[in-house]
Amino acid sequence: MNLLALDTSTDTAIIGVATEGGLIDRTTATGRSHSRDILPLVESAVEEAGISLTDLDAIVMGQGPGSFTGLRIAVGVVQGLAYGLDIPVAPVSSMACMAQRYCNDNDVKVAVALTARLTEVFYGTYSFTGNLARGTAEERVVDVSAAPQQEGTWIGIGSGWTFREELETSMGVTMQQVVIESKPRLADLLTLGRAVIEAGNAVTAEKAEPVYLREKVAETTAERNQA
Repeated sequence: MNLLALDTSTDTAIIGVATEGGLIDRTTATGRSHSRDILPLVESAVEEAGISLTDLDAIVMGQGPGSFTGLRIAVGVVQGLAYGLDIPVAPVSSMACMAQRYCNDNDVKVAVALTARLTEVFYGTYSFTGNLARGTAEERVVDVSAAPQQEGTWIGIGSGWTFREELETSMGVTMQQVVIESKPRLADLLTLGRAVIEAGNAVTAEKAEPVYLREKVAETTAERNQA
């Protein structure tokens, strides 16, 4: 199976092509130049892989959460390519992708926290089954003082762990390890993407959408009255 993988949820563009002959990695720190760099990098990866775009069987897309602009650009590119080539898209959580690198220890769980707004973080928790990172709860936006209580052995990854003390207190656990500087990796994106395809959960180009996990900035009338 020939796969194109793309994730621009951070300031690093994860781009690569996997074929039976190997893996071509075009991951690069693009900053704010995603829109200018993505297509040339895709074309370069496909060419080096010795195939053409029409030889692709599917596209693996990191769907976020993450950079609003980066996600919109990625979705536009993915939808355009998938529609034009008439191939499916395998959407993958970018936070699950970050957790996937720690799947060598099934006894450890991973809490991903990415800076969102003020003291709020994009928050997701993952355990490993069949060497795959699987969410133990719905990904969400939480205040660092209100992360759900947890048990067990945990690793914390992501920029939100600059609030380590607050998160550990609200979770009720002490992290075995914290890695603040962490990005999705191409190999992990492909691993989770293949699992999506094998499970029959790939989608059409039109249904390839980003996940923003928008912060809740206002209460409903009912919530204000209850308070």
